Amino acid sequence: MDRDYNEIATFNLHTGDIETLVFDISSLNFVVSFCFDGRDLIYVVDEYGEFMRLSISKRTKEAIGFPITAFYNNAKYPMLYINNLIYFFGGKKHGDYIYSIETNKWKKSKFYHYETDYNSAMSVATFGHCIIELAPNTDDVYILKLNDNENRFNNKNIKNIHDALDFIEKQENASCLITTGTNPKYFSNGLDLEWAMTIGMEGFQPFIKDFQCLLARFLTFPMPTIAALNGHTFAGGAMLACSHDYRIMRNDKGFFCLPEVDIHIPLTPGMNAVLQAKITDASTYRDTVLLGKRFSGEEASKLRIVDKATTEEMLLPEAIQLATKIAPKGKDRFTFGALKRELYRSAMDKLKTGDFGESSKLQLPFAKL
Repeated sequence: MDRDYNEIATFNLHTGDIETLVFDISSLNFVVSFCFDGRDLIYVVDEYGEFMRLSISKRTKEAIGFPITAFYNNAKYPMLYINNLIYFFGGKKHGDYIYSIETNKWKKSKFYHYETDYNSAMSVATFGHCIIELAPNTDDVYILKLNDNENRFNNKNIKNIHDALDFIEKQENASCLITTGTNPKYFSNGLDLEWAMTIGMEGFQPFIKDFQCLLARFLTFPMPTIAALNGHTFAGGAMLACSHDYRIMRNDKGFFCLPEVDIHIPLTPGMNAVLQAKITDASTYRDTVLLGKRFSGEEASKLRIVDKATTEEMLLPEAIQLATKIAPKGKDRFTFGALKRELYRSAMDKLKTGDFGESSKLQLPFAKL
């Protein structure tokens, strides 16, 4: 979207092509803030405090109420969509607000570094179901948003995530990564087992190797990583979360769970090593694996499975607050990456050897889906 000329265009990162969409938004005034839901809807605020929802597919505009009546100063403010909530960062002058799409209501809030003005832009890139955003008021904290409903892993989605990580690593200023989901119900529900049933054991084992390579990449990603667990974090999703350096989880909805005992799929040595490196209490890990116990955010926080539990509204702001504190450590990527490679050498070796251990005896058609 062009803030001055009010055009909506797409930019293809692979070809460099720019396509202006046929969408009349000429009635809008100077755009001071906007965000995209990753699918079809663009939310826009203009200089007079008009808040609109634009549908690209339907070519429609819908006016929605907004708590600020006018800006008039041609300043630009970041706005972020995640989990059916829109975060508006108005800074010290205008204040911070959260809009709930479900209730169609705004609520005043207070985000991190409230004394700071939020007149910074957010860049966006998309790779399949992966949306990359630059965190508000930063130039080095990147947000990777998984935008595929339950965010299950299959060959296509794993490639998308690798492409997104490639993009972030190419940004010279990037020094911290936050991973989260866009669906308020799911961070990730694990492997796409229905898809896996179609490829048979001859395709399943190479896929598991690819998944383990993804875990290894996150585990040793050369900058601090934070998983913001916005919903259910099950099986492979729990492994992905544990491959991050830090985990923050919602305290009101969603469970952390390893249900492999119930779906009859043993952990590989590599998966087990990643999980044991992060869930260090033996009794907790025993119940996690052998009982398939579900942990709420509060329970997971008390047991140190996650670093903190917070509300849905503050999940991303608190992840960003943590990111701004630890991002300087990621400026020297070589050192940070080397430290992680040594710290998790044992897990890395098991992830990359391709040893399936007891799971090599698995007969996929008999797995309980």
